Amino acid sequence: MLPSPEISGLTIEDYLKILKKRWALISSFLVIIPLSVAIFVFTAKPVYRAYTSLLIEQQLSKVTKFEATAPIEHHAEYNVTQHDILCSRALAESVFNELQLGNIPEYVKERDPIKALQDRISIKPLVKSQIVLVYAEDVDPVRASNIANTIARLYIKQDVENRRKASQEEAEWLRIQLAEIERKVQNSEIAINNYIQQNKITTIRDVDQNTELFLDRLKTGKSKIDGDIAAASKRYREKHPKMISLREQLKDINEKIDVETSRLLKFETTEYRALKTELKSNQNLYESILASAKEKGVSGELNVKNSRIIDPAIPPQIPHRPKKALSIVISIFFSLICGAVCAFFVECMDSTVRTAEDVRLYVKLPFLGYIPAIGKNVKKNEYVLCHEAPESRSAESYRTLLASILFASPEDNPFKAILITSALPNEGKSYVAANLAIIFSQKNERVILLDFNMRRPVLHKAFNVSQDAGLSSYLTGKVNLTAVIKPTSIENLSLISCEAFLSNPRELFALESMRLLFKGLASRFDRIVVDSSALLACSDAALLANIVDGVILVAKSGSTHLQEINEAKENISAAKGNIIGVVINDIDIEKSDRHYYHYHYGDGSRVHARKS
Repeated sequence: MLPSPEISGLTIEDYLKILKKRWALISSFLVIIPLSVAIFVFTAKPVYRAYTSLLIEQQLSKVTKFEATAPIEHHAEYNVTQHDILCSRALAESVFNELQLGNIPEYVKERDPIKALQDRISIKPLVKSQIVLVYAEDVDPVRASNIANTIARLYIKQDVENRRKASQEEAEWLRIQLAEIERKVQNSEIAINNYIQQNKITTIRDVDQNTELFLDRLKTGKSKIDGDIAAASKRYREKHPKMISLREQLKDINEKIDVETSRLLKFETTEYRALKTELKSNQNLYESILASAKEKGVSGELNVKNSRIIDPAIPPQIPHRPKKALSIVISIFFSLICGAVCAFFVECMDSTVRTAEDVRLYVKLPFLGYIPAIGKNVKKNEYVLCHEAPESRSAESYRTLLASILFASPEDNPFKAILITSALPNEGKSYVAANLAIIFSQKNERVILLDFNMRRPVLHKAFNVSQDAGLSSYLTGKVNLTAVIKPTSIENLSLISCEAFLSNPRELFALESMRLLFKGLASRFDRIVVDSSALLACSDAALLANIVDGVILVAKSGSTHLQEINEAKENISAAKGNIIGVVINDIDIEKSDRHYYHYHYGDGSRVHARKS
């Protein structure tokens, strides 16, 4: 049982003791789990794993000018898409058919062989790289490598076919667009020609070149005449024939400039500029599409790949799984963890009394001592074990119990009449009472042992005395006190036995003769040890608790629950009895979980409590 955190904290030593105590449980896990794993890994078919490294470039080489201007796909999304394609059912089905896996027994027995193959395929993208490792698993190493290589090869083949198909579709679209743009160019040229004819313009070249050149010559002539006029004005007056002639020439040139400028401006209207712009735009678009269509036709025939195999898969020599040594090592660690968890769980769920700490913390009564369990090989009468084996470990434990009782006794009123009882039957109270009485007698005390267990009396058999003329005969007045006191084979120890089962033994406790019995025994003996029925089975012990000087509760280790012993404690307190303390019986010293269990008592045997 784990200590309550409110009472006592757990230390590492406590945990280690729990593990030691539950080692049998942990060992079962250590045997069952690794053994099961070992059987599985050594009988399972080995699975081999082959891989091929595949380079998947995000963008094709710039074969054509048109593709060089194409938008670049997002890197992460592109990679994820290609990885999904590699693991797709469609590709797995192609591989399945290519390798004729439908004839392989491992796939024939599958409900969905394609899905089975798909589950055996996995990929691993390398960090900061465009290389992807394609894995394939199979019980046949050669077939595993073939599957990996076929996946990569069919992926590349499908990718090339898809790109070629897309290129062909794009080229067809370009051809359709080219015909449409060519028609627009022709329409633009017709519109411009009609405009020129309507405005009596010979050709487009007349407008664009001759008119502009003629204007330039006129402007040059005007500049020369302006210079001549400036030079002549310094020598001649305005009325001079030379000046008049130059003025006439200047006027004539200005008129010609105005005429030609008017013609040019009349021709360069908004309509003409719109027609001219449209024609130029259509011509440029036509040339671009024509070039792209030619380039697409070339790229569609080049069979360009953006994926290629770097390292083809080879048949693996070592199975990928099961990893026998690793599996067994992991199973050992796993079984240790499971065993430890179960050990602590069982310990948490264990509410039985096992240690002195349990008595002090949860029952809140003094702890008097441990009584070891008797070994199965012990042939002696356990009720007189302290007499027949005084040097045994059990006898030493009773001497320790005697010392605890004497230490707990008040100096002015020592415990003379002591009641030995327990919460439930079969916890060893009669066994404890008999041997405690023997230990007292070995201290040269006159001891009387009373068998008040009126429902299951056993002490007369243990000491080989007559059951007749016992306790009930005295209490009912049939015999006197001297007649019921029977000597035993042990010096200083006498016994008052109990007759056969009484129909209503509780009536005897109401008689005044009960108190007279203890008063008479107190005058004849130094110590009175009383064995009674279990507290929770009947009320006999509670009634006796009010008469004796002290009560010792016997708890069986690993059997008596805290709730039961606490309820027994409350019954004694309700009867105004004085509880000396608690004795824990049937302790298995070899398996105990506390260091203070381990006492060494010479060559004595281990003890086992007699059920009474």
